[in-house]
Amino acid sequence: MTPQLSIPTISLDKALGMDNVRFVDVRSPKEFEEYHLPGAINIPLFDDEERAEVGTLYKQRGRDAAMNRGLEIYSAKLPWFHQQFQSVSKESPDAPLVVYCWRGGMRSGSVVLTMALMELPVIRLEGGIRSYRYQVVQELEAASRERKPFIVLEGNTGTGKTEILLALKQEGYPVIDLEGLARHRGSIFGRIGLSPASQKEFEAGLAAELNRYQTSPYYIIEGESRQLGRVLLPEFIVRGKKQGTRIRVEMPVAHRI
Repeated sequence: MTPQLSIPTISLDKALGMDNVRFVDVRSPKEFEEYHLPGAINIPLFDDEERAEVGTLYKQRGRDAAMNRGLEIYSAKLPWFHQQFQSVSKESPDAPLVVYCWRGGMRSGSVVLTMALMELPVIRLEGGIRSYRYQVVQELEAASRERKPFIVLEGNTGTGKTEILLALKQEGYPVIDLEGLARHRGSIFGRIGLSPASQKEFEAGLAAELNRYQTSPYYIIEGESRQLGRVLLPEFIVRGKKQGTRIRVEMPVAHRI
């Protein structure tokens, strides 16, 4: 009989409900950069080149060849991995380390199993970050069905729309800073000095903002186009902008300059 090893797991809802949890993303740096759980740190099992190599082996020679190569890479990194996890654990001694990969499969399972054997407080996230992506999509769909009215601030570049929105947000008004979420400065200045958000990262941030203002009877946004940098606005935001109450900001050209 093959012995069964028990890997401690936790659901996304339970993990997000914990006060002192630390999320550890063991996907490659490129995957992590695209989007990740809020507050997560990246301790990658494979770097981008290694992930590509293992993926190619899987396609060309099958699962066993990919697993063997993955094991070689991970085995060589075990001391480094232990040091990284130990360091994070020491920073937050009372916080469990919730580890995830894409589907909550082999990468996170391997890390959790070996780190648990070294007596570190590690737990695998059920479903990986795919469960988080699914939750974000569900939350956006729910928000689209609410059909709350929008107040839309519009005006030419330099009229201070963003400053007004941020001031209103500080006062507690339900402002959704679309440019901030997209990390984009609008039609004139674009992404100058910024690292633009991916579509998934933008949607995760948007879902969090919508949840934040769940009890609000309306939303306040800036009058953006359908595409903002690298991201596309959800249809219900575009519809809300078209149907919303518009407030236009005017300012002399000299002051705008």
